[in-house]
Amino acid sequence: MSLKRYHYILIIGSLIIILSIINHIAVLHREAVSKEQMTSMAKNAAQNKVIPVNEVKYSFREIYEVKTNEKKVALTFDDGPDNKYTPQILDILQENQVKATFFLVGRQIDKDPSVVRRIHNEGHEIGNHTVNHPNLNNMEIQEITQEIEENNTKIKDLTGYTPVLFRSPYGNASAEVREVLKHNQLLLINWSVDTRDWKETSPKMILANLKKEVRPGSIILQHSFGGRKVHNTIQALPEEIKWLKEQGYSLVTVSELIKQETH
Repeated sequence: MSLKRYHYILIIGSLIIILSIINHIAVLHREAVSKEQMTSMAKNAAQNKVIPVNEVKYSFREIYEVKTNEKKVALTFDDGPDNKYTPQILDILQENQVKATFFLVGRQIDKDPSVVRRIHNEGHEIGNHTVNHPNLNNMEIQEITQEIEENNTKIKDLTGYTPVLFRSPYGNASAEVREVLKHNQLLLINWSVDTRDWKETSPKMILANLKKEVRPGSIILQHSFGGRKVHNTIQALPEEIKWLKEQGYSLVTVSELIKQETH
């Protein structure tokens, strides 16, 4: 082998070794940087972690409205979800950048679980409204327990959290109902403003009822399921939101409203 050819082989071999070393160093560097970034992200996540309001447990009590000096109110919608009216309500809330609270019925959850996920994913609060919407005052405590705990499980399975808010069908809540709610650390949420949308009230009268009764800390009752009458709710909702904002009100979830409570 000539000396010249030998030198070429030696040079090429050396270059291959050097390139291998450089590549190995680069891989080690990328791994170190990646590990440092992941550590930093984990540290920041831990520092910035916020416990969602709907994961906070409350001591049982019954709430009709919240005493506050802040001009804040909570829109609430009962009896859903469905795949016709509830999505239209969600569209209106999204367009107006408003958050609300939905008290959901278990048998409806089974029919339209995707709507439940949408409610949750868009930042609205979900409360428990029983599985079958019965008059709980006519039931034994074991039946009441099943209605409430089974619906909490349905909601948790779809959203990852257990509701802390409960609204009793027809507003009925016997001593037995209260006992079950205490055991499950649920707040009993009623309302102070009834828009009467459940009575097939016209959109104009729904708005009039709201204007007549609303004040800071109000919890407003409406519905997102229940037949053609909900169409009136949908027609009235944009005007309700517009008027409330014009009066200086912020529209928040029930749990956010409770945070504004003064004693």
